[in-house]
Amino acid sequence: MPRAPRSDDGDTLIEVMIALLVISVTTAALMTGLATSIGASATHRNLATLDTIVRSYAETIKADVQLQAAPLYQDCAWITTTNVGGIPTAQYNTKSGGVVTTTPLTFTPPAGYSVQLDFLHYWNSTTYSFNGDSSTTCMSAGGDQSGIQLFQITATSPTRSHESLQFVVRVPT
Repeated sequence: MPRAPRSDDGDTLIEVMIALLVISVTTAALMTGLATSIGASATHRNLATLDTIVRSYAETIKADVQLQAAPLYQDCAWITTTNVGGIPTAQYNTKSGGVVTTTPLTFTPPAGYSVQLDFLHYWNSTTYSFNGDSSTTCMSAGGDQSGIQLFQITATSPTRSHESLQFVVRVPT
């Protein structure tokens, strides 16, 4: 059986234009997906760094206040902030026998990030809630006799994202 003669005609201009349109749309979709992936990766890296910072600072505070051989923990402690070398540094203040002791809670976050200790609250076993007694009212109000202190830390990224973490420190036993 004889074969039909093969045409040497090429593709028409319309066919080439449609093929280019399909390739262009596909390329644009792939590039948009890649750009979204890169942006999401940077956001995730930023959030992971913030999480690492707040958890590391929390562990530093727990180690200083509760876990050392000679822990800093005192009933009715309070937090102040001072600048050390231009960096805001939280201080754990205690009062014993009329003498105030101030201990810096040092932590150096990565460049561009900042971290602050927002508050220190006490467990009130009468109301079963945390309250923010200060050093001047703590003992007179019957404040922190439960041995539980609530801290809150907030870290800020260069892109102004924030992450906060609350954790409890107990009286060392």
